[in-house]
Amino acid sequence: MLRALGKITVTTPGTPVSISSILPPDLTSPAVHSVMLQALPANTGAVYVGSTALNKTTLAGVYSILAVPTTNSVPSFSAVHNLFGQGIQLNDMMIDSDAAGGGVIATVVY
Repeated sequence: MLRALGKITVTTPGTPVSISSILPPDLTSPAVHSVMLQALPANTGAVYVGSTALNKTTLAGVYSILAVPTTNSVPSFSAVHNLFGQGIQLNDMMIDSDAAGGGVIATVVY
């Protein structure tokens, strides 16, 4: 089932935020089939997507860097696990941002 989770923002740049931090109460497991993260239109700095080892300074644990959106482009990151359902653990996926308030809109298939 396709599910919009909503907006995830970074309050303090340099302190990664877990994607699972916005799971609604009725979504009982952080395991999903796929995830899409799209940069917020108001981002003023890059957003980093990565593992629990994410470090935006050294780029350790970084899966993707979402650039600042423009009029013609809104960057996104997607991951799909085709071998079996619910193979992506949202508690193992983090975001960080160059600017306070930067973030993403998250959508999952579970």
